[in-house]
Amino acid sequence: MISPLENPGYVDPRTLQRLDQFVMDLKQRLLEILQIGSGDCVLDVGCGPGTDTIAAAKLVGRHGFVVGIDYDQMMVDQANQCARMAGVADWTVHIAADAAALPFKANAFDICRSERLFQHVDNGPHVLAEMVRVTRAGGKLAVADTDWCTLSIDTPEIEIERRVVSGIAGLIRNGYAGRQLFRLFKEQHLDNVQVEVYPIVWTDWNVFRATSFSITNLDKKLIESGVVTEEELQRFMTSLDNAHRRGVFFTSGNIMLVTGNKLMSAKGEQDG
Repeated sequence: MISPLENPGYVDPRTLQRLDQFVMDLKQRLLEILQIGSGDCVLDVGCGPGTDTIAAAKLVGRHGFVVGIDYDQMMVDQANQCARMAGVADWTVHIAADAAALPFKANAFDICRSERLFQHVDNGPHVLAEMVRVTRAGGKLAVADTDWCTLSIDTPEIEIERRVVSGIAGLIRNGYAGRQLFRLFKEQHLDNVQVEVYPIVWTDWNVFRATSFSITNLDKKLIESGVVTEEELQRFMTSLDNAHRRGVFFTSGNIMLVTGNKLMSAKGEQDG
């Protein structure tokens, strides 16, 4: 299990909740695709503070069950508190667990989802294999994640911007997770694999820095890794401050959403 202190892409709960505001359309699309209904058993891998498990719990009702797992006990505690406040705790539980070793029997869930987790793990293929294992035959899987190299920051310092974006992707545990998902789903022999791309737009430099630039000591790490010099980074940051003051700051990036169904003969069909 990866601890928050070991994870260079770790995001605290408050920042994660701010990030959620940028992906509300994606979350709504996930609900539409998964078609969560009364009585379903749903697993959210990398549940964070429980935003999506609570939404799912309201759909499955008392005849269903929702489980969220996260490696961070602080996230789990907050998610369980939110479930109690939302009145769904009787059929919603959050536990600390390793996504690469899910503590559930095979075929335990009708639906398995994960959002913005794979960028924080370096064993994505194994995590997805575990998600497939615990999903019943014919069940639905959905994973959404960011490709950090799709960041595009409007600045006159274009050459520096490309190096900074590449450096950010390299500082996150798997900054290229989004582009890998289609291949991972195909390698798991999932059926009806579909891909959708969701753009995110920032027009406020302070909000962008507080969310996407939330890596601890990012400036220092970019310099120490040789991505940019201190003078280059200062020029780059000054250009963004200037854009912000003029009201023309603009940045965009993409999240990939990949969905599929587990085949009757899929690996992991056996009980376990």
